[in-house]
Amino acid sequence: GMEHSNQVREFVITRQGVSLVEPYVGPAGVLTGTARVTQEAAEATAERERAAEQRRAQRLLEQKRTLFERRISELRAELNAEEAELQASIKSAADSQEERLASRARMTSKRAGGVTTIDKASRGRGSRR
Repeated sequence: GMEHSNQVREFVITRQGVSLVEPYVGPAGVLTGTARVTQEAAEATAERERAAEQRRAQRLLEQKRTLFERRISELRAELNAEEAELQASIKSAADSQEERLASRARMTSKRAGGVTTIDKASRGRGSRR
């Protein structure tokens, strides 16, 4: 009439007396003795392998991240160099255009200054000087 556990339990007899070991319930059921020790060792090995694989994956991820960061830096540097070159080209083209316009204005001014009233009138009739 007393309540008691109906679990299969392993016990160990030592110099200090008898001690109960917590039941091991794995995929194969309740294991005791050598089977239990073997299963625990296999699980510990599998856990170490999972942890090692996780560390390898983490290192690979970090290596890829570093590689991509380096590529991004190189691409940024390349873009900056090309941008500076193109900006210089744009400025040079604008400066050349300004110089051509200024030169044309100077030439027009010089030509207009040397034309007499008669020359201006004859230019209007189609004759050129």
